[in-house]
Amino acid sequence: MASQDGPPVIPSAPAPRRRGRPGTWVMFVVVVLFAAAAAVACVAELTVPTDITPTRSMMIGTWKSAAGAELTLRPDGTFTARSLPKTFGGFVSWAPTQGSGVWHVVLTPPSGVAFDFAGFMTEVELGLERAGSAVILYFDKGDPDQGVTGQYQFTKVGL
Repeated sequence: MASQDGPPVIPSAPAPRRRGRPGTWVMFVVVVLFAAAAAVACVAELTVPTDITPTRSMMIGTWKSAAGAELTLRPDGTFTARSLPKTFGGFVSWAPTQGSGVWHVVLTPPSGVAFDFAGFMTEVELGLERAGSAVILYFDKGDPDQGVTGQYQFTKVGL
């Protein structure tokens, strides 16, 4: 086909349609995933217990578990214990389920309280955490490698 003003015009195939840069889609996905991870981390920070540094006066008082176990820590450094679980202090424990002895604050991580039962050669340490406004004494119920997880917790109920 010839034109009157110049060389013949040859029809060409339509130019391919650009769909955007491939890097833009990848970057969008990365930003969305990062924002979602940050949001999950913020929510988790609000609900996960955090370690706190105990003081002697903070620990004095009666602490109870949901199962009815009770620890009473006195200002003179003595304590009494009632209805403790057989695994008090961890999944393998030589501590009695009730009794008395002396206690002291433990500042090395994980911070908490150590209990020495009179007549026993075992010191039992419980960790201390803050969960929201509550302060809890706790020990792990078992070995996660053996499929046993969770905490046995005591909350302060009185002076």
